[in-house]
Amino acid sequence: MTDFIKHLKDILYQEDFLIVPGLGAFIAKFSQAKLSAKGDVIGPNKTFEFNGLLNSDDRNKFINYVLSKEITSKPELEVQLKAFLFTLKSSLNANEKLVLGDICELQMIDKGELIGNFISKLNFYEKPDSQISNTLETKEETYLVEKRIVNEKVEDTYTEDFEVDYSESRNWLKYLLYIIPLLLIFGALYSVILYRPFNKYMVVKDDIEIKVDTTYIEVDTTNIDETIIEIDSTILDASKNTEIIEKEINAQSQNSEKLNSRIKFEVSAGLFKNKENADKLSKRMNEVGFKSEIKLVNGLRRVYVSVIGADEAEAMSKRIEQFTGDKSVYFDENGISNRK
Repeated sequence: MTDFIKHLKDILYQEDFLIVPGLGAFIAKFSQAKLSAKGDVIGPNKTFEFNGLLNSDDRNKFINYVLSKEITSKPELEVQLKAFLFTLKSSLNANEKLVLGDICELQMIDKGELIGNFISKLNFYEKPDSQISNTLETKEETYLVEKRIVNEKVEDTYTEDFEVDYSESRNWLKYLLYIIPLLLIFGALYSVILYRPFNKYMVVKDDIEIKVDTTYIEVDTTNIDETIIEIDSTILDASKNTEIIEKEINAQSQNSEKLNSRIKFEVSAGLFKNKENADKLSKRMNEVGFKSEIKLVNGLRRVYVSVIGADEAEAMSKRIEQFTGDKSVYFDENGISNRK
């Protein structure tokens, strides 16, 4: 049976927003580094809040992570997760609390809705070195065991009455080292002496006629060399122009990507005429970890979250859509929307 609690703890070190399908969402909370009363440096801290309303994830981030760690199929893993959640929820009576590992304290309220309190004392900002070293030691031990098994299998294929004469194979290897350079030399001579001169006479300008016989080649060589030089120079100029154009296109695309990554976007969660409705949505979003703001736009109040870069805007838009259930729109610094 898959240990979903262990995988949940491991992935929380990597993710700031994670939805476990059928259970709920874990939203990261950060605190900055500070000095203690004794003057010691206390590093940054990362913990989580639990939200039982967000329990659907189209991207299957949690399931894909567990698949990368377990040897099983996706349908089988989904069946195991449903069985695990069914056992968990069936053990929860109304207003009774249950501790999920040492991570979260869960409680079921009306209509099967879960509320939770994140109780883990771990700092999920950075995975401890001991866990990383243990993982490396486990991988090294696995490699040594596999290597020993392979060696044993190889040794078992030999019998006492079977001996291999390595001297003959080594002699063939020595001959092969001499033959390969000779083949390369003969190939180069053929290309320079025979193949290239023949190709040279195949270049035709206008109505130059080439007659080929098994014993000789008669060619009107008038201006052939000049034609070859003109063609070569034209090809070189075209290739140089192509390289210059490609470099300019690459530079422009890189500059465009850098500029786009610095643009500030406003991801809208709703547009209200009533101030109280806007305040209510903003308050709900701030309670679950969104840093929402309100601004007046053409006499209406827009509830939005500020981000930097188009990728961040797209990701935040999807998170807001999961939270509100409505389509989200984001605007750049010029007020241009992603919805056309």
